[in-house]
Amino acid sequence: MLLRRHHSTSKVVLDNLPAMFEAGLAEYNKKVHDVFDLYLRTVAAHVYDTLGEDVTLPLSSTKSISSENYQFNSPAVTLDDKLQSGAQPYKACSAFAALSGNTDNRLYSSQDLISNIRYQVYTDVKVVPTLEVDVDLNAYAYDFFNHGNYKALIQENGLMQGDAYNLLKDFMLVLQSISVSLTELAPKDGDDVVAAFTQLAQEFQSNFAEANFNH
Repeated sequence: MLLRRHHSTSKVVLDNLPAMFEAGLAEYNKKVHDVFDLYLRTVAAHVYDTLGEDVTLPLSSTKSISSENYQFNSPAVTLDDKLQSGAQPYKACSAFAALSGNTDNRLYSSQDLISNIRYQVYTDVKVVPTLEVDVDLNAYAYDFFNHGNYKALIQENGLMQGDAYNLLKDFMLVLQSISVSLTELAPKDGDDVVAAFTQLAQEFQSNFAEANFNH
């Protein structure tokens, strides 16, 4: 739980990204979504050609009427008829998700991807390297860089003691990796970005080394 205190030494919640960076991130996310969507469509098309239409629930084995055998222009009599009449053409989308109006045009969504895609296609939102910008993010790394106060991260940022140490160490290693990678890729003459990340990594490492994690 993030605690906002009047005299807090921590920011606790990160500010929004500058508009220019947020636009760049949105463009990056769209490219990743497009690539992952292509993967879903390709695999689902192969599964469709191999196994046919997805009309059976995996656990209950309940079957739905396939779109090939259902006359969409027939009058709706039962609830199943009405649901079927509202279904859209699909191949990658689950037949059962299609009953709610979902289609192959709405395959990718970090909220409902798993429920929309047919179950034979492996999907895991966590492996998609995107970053949502419309969520509150804990500012623990930013706060620790500014004040180096380990206790404040527990009391104000809501981190568990053991988690705080591991999260800070992981972030420090990420900064070091970025610094080393940029140094190898940058031109031989001075580069402001390389210098900034090198200084950032060194200062964060210094704070980490001086922090009293035992108390």
